[in-house]
Amino acid sequence: MFYGTPGLRLLSTIGTGPIRAAHTANGFGWVVSGSLLYQVTPSGAATPVGEVPGEGRVCLVHNDTQLAVMHAQGWHVLTISTLGYGPVSGSPATAQGAYQDSYIVFPNQDGTYGWTNIGDA
Repeated sequence: MFYGTPGLRLLSTIGTGPIRAAHTANGFGWVVSGSLLYQVTPSGAATPVGEVPGEGRVCLVHNDTQLAVMHAQGWHVLTISTLGYGPVSGSPATAQGAYQDSYIVFPNQDGTYGWTNIGDA
């Protein structure tokens, strides 16, 4: 059975799509639409922050100060307070990860797993 959801409304239309990932962190929404990462304010204003390569799945994971943008070509990291955004050299090419106790835990392509330094994506 499906029930209506009173109170929900369209907040914003972001980019040209497809939507590859969405996440909330530090009071903002973060959306990967097409090849761009957007910061979305509570009022729905969307500002492009940087490019995300590829066309496939993206995983967004944040620690206390950073947002990791994981995709099949590697990672990009956004420092949330400054909106500084850039690639991470030597990062795994897997679009998966999870936050645990100030670490970002991720699988490697060879079946092993790894984790970041504490509080540093």
